[in-house]
Amino acid sequence: MNGLRDRTAIVTGSTGLIGTAVVRRLLQEGATVIATSRSLTDAEEWAAREKMKGNLQLHELDLVSKESITAFVKSLGNNLPTIVIGCARSREGLAIGPDGFTFEDLHQLIDADVTGHAMLARLIVQNLKKTQTASLVFLSSIYANAGVDLSLYPEGIRPSPPHYAATKAAVQALVRCLAAEWGNRNVRVNAVVAGGVRSAARQSDAFVQRFNARTMLGRMASPEEIAAAVAFLASDDASYITGSCLVADGGFTAW
Repeated sequence: MNGLRDRTAIVTGSTGLIGTAVVRRLLQEGATVIATSRSLTDAEEWAAREKMKGNLQLHELDLVSKESITAFVKSLGNNLPTIVIGCARSREGLAIGPDGFTFEDLHQLIDADVTGHAMLARLIVQNLKKTQTASLVFLSSIYANAGVDLSLYPEGIRPSPPHYAATKAAVQALVRCLAAEWGNRNVRVNAVVAGGVRSAARQSDAFVQRFNARTMLGRMASPEEIAAAVAFLASDDASYITGSCLVADGGFTAW
């Protein structure tokens, strides 16, 4: 894709299912990738396990900590990345249903996915040179756009909870507003609205079959397909796209 080679990109949540695919795709495109994780040790183990090829840098970053975000951006010095990919999310509290989630569960999700990413983006953009262009891409979910179809979930598998859906809807609102604020600086802000992504480690065959039947393409996405959409929005091939929430869901929400 145009405009990714020799660019530097930050990827938060890089060790997750989608984050790993995004890092790999950007490295394949010739970008330098700053992969972040709450634990540098975890990131080092992940990089060794995944055998990433390319110019990869590992950094510790806790998106629920203002001090961590500030220190991270300061550590980058004057060579600020002009691509920011927000894949991180807090997993704590996601297994708790609508009758059990607490104030803290919701607060932590918002702090990581919305507040932390907003602050990171603001600090990066504020410190860019006025002549620099930038592209920010965040991950949202189909459950920001549609309610959960509970019939898809066999007993023992819990659907994404309401506080997750609310957080991902907030991501989309943030994208549209930041795109409006920063458009005159040639900073593009977009989101990929991801549908169901296949994960053999987390999903039963019964769930996969039900979910597949609910999509127009008859299957779930691979992590690489979501990463391709992210790479496109980050690239110069999407140079006239901003404020957009690109749905990559195999037709799940288009019925």
